[in-house]
Amino acid sequence: MKEKPSIEVRLDKWLWAARFYKTRALAREMVEGGKVHYNGQRSKPGKIVELNATLTLPPGQRRADGNH
Repeated sequence: MKEKPSIEVRLDKWLWAARFYKTRALAREMVEGGKVHYNGQRSKPGKIVELNATLTLPPGQRRADGNH
């Protein structure tokens, strides 16, 4: 049985593609500034997003987790 190929997506690119931020540069800036937390911790824009990870965004934005 073959495994499905994994698709790796950077945190900043995912935030931009999911339309949390208008540009990828803005998503990167928010992550670098500590405004976005990945599984409860500060992260880097190049962090690979994993299934069921929890992202916490600044107030006024919704919380994104892999369980919805």
